[in-house]
Amino acid sequence: QGWNGWGVGYGLRHLLVNRHFVLPHYHVPTIAHLRFGALRACGVKAVVFDKDNTLSVPYEPRVLPELQAAFDECVKTFGREKVVIYSNSAGSPDDTDHTEAAHIEQTFGVPVLRHTSKKPHGGAELVTHFGGQIGTDEMVVIGDRYFTDILLGNLHGMLTIATDPFTTRNELPLVQRIRKAERWYVDMLKRGGHKAPPHASILNNNSNAHNITRV
Repeated sequence: QGWNGWGVGYGLRHLLVNRHFVLPHYHVPTIAHLRFGALRACGVKAVVFDKDNTLSVPYEPRVLPELQAAFDECVKTFGREKVVIYSNSAGSPDDTDHTEAAHIEQTFGVPVLRHTSKKPHGGAELVTHFGGQIGTDEMVVIGDRYFTDILLGNLHGMLTIATDPFTTRNELPLVQRIRKAERWYVDMLKRGGHKAPPHASILNNNSNAHNITRV
C-alpha cells in the first residue's frame, strides 16, 4: 500500500468534527467471515472493495487464495456489474493509461473504479460508476483502513465493514506505523463508548442484519 498523505490529512481534519466516522458498522477478520446473501437481503445493492490487505497482498494483482471462495460468493450474489474495487492507486491519475486497473480487472474479474478523487472522497464517482441507479446508502464498503475506507463509507452514508490486514509484505514502513495509529485511535473511541453513525435504511428493524457476519 502506498502513502496517501492527502487522504490521511483530510481524515484527521474531519475527525475534529465527527470522530465516530472512522468506526465501522461491522468488523470481521476477513471477507470469508461475511454472508453476502444476508447483506443483499438487508438492502445492499452494490459492494465497494478496497484491494490491498482486503482482497490481496499489497501490489499483487490476484485475490488471496484463502479469500477466493468468499470473493466468488460476493460476485455471484450481487453480479459482476455491482461489485467494484476502489484503489487509491489503480484507476487513479497516478495509473498511467489505467494499465494497472486493466490488469487487476483481468485477474479479479470485476471493474476497478476510474477516479480522480482519493479516499475518503469518491462518493459521487461511485454513484456515477453504477449509472446513477444506486445511492450511496445502498452500498457497502469493505476495507482494512479506518481513515480512508471506513471514513469514505461513513461520510457518504454507506454501510461500512472493516477487515483485519493479513500481511505487511510490500507495505511501506510509514503505512504500517499509520495503521497502528489508526487502530489505537479506533480502540480509544470504542473504550469511550463511541459507535459508528447510524445506518437506518439497512440496519434498523432488519432481522437479516444479525446474520451478516459469521463470527
